[in-house]
Amino acid sequence: MGGDALVYSRKNVGVLGMNDSEDAVLLEYSKFPWLVFKVDETKYAVNSKAITGILPLPQTVTSIPTSPKYIKGIIRARGEVITLIELRTLFLIQPSNNQYEQMVVSLQDNELHIGIIVDSVIGVENINYLYKHNDIQNLCTGDYIIGVGNTEKDDDLILLVSDNKLTNKVREAEIDISEDQIV
Repeated sequence: MGGDALVYSRKNVGVLGMNDSEDAVLLEYSKFPWLVFKVDETKYAVNSKAITGILPLPQTVTSIPTSPKYIKGIIRARGEVITLIELRTLFLIQPSNNQYEQMVVSLQDNELHIGIIVDSVIGVENINYLYKHNDIQNLCTGDYIIGVGNTEKDDDLILLVSDNKLTNKVREAEIDISEDQIV
């Protein structure tokens, strides 16, 4: 494997020394299962500790004028206002002609609720190995990908997405929503 890589095994996760906060985050994340999903044909995962629910993408989404392109809008779900992030746009993935039944994965960070729009949900999996690979992180803009892993079921590589980076992206957009704006 080229470049600097740290490998975390679920069975032997305490062996490596933690030198920075990202390593500590990966170590903490290795204790929880991950929700695996697809955007286009690529598998991604977000740690389950931040997930509050999964729901079909509603037909009606309230647009927010002058918001960044990656913000699809807002919805109300389970009594909460959720800001939707279009991962295809954020990750610079071309729109698809395929008819996916898109889903919203709801995440919560303190008082902020966001939803990430994904093409399909595969399921909740334990990640056998987490690779924090600097070469991969250098290729990704926005630092949303915090590593690469694979599940216990197969050796397919899965890009691990930082829920903290996604919620911070919404905070940076400074979206101010009043209750009467929501459809």
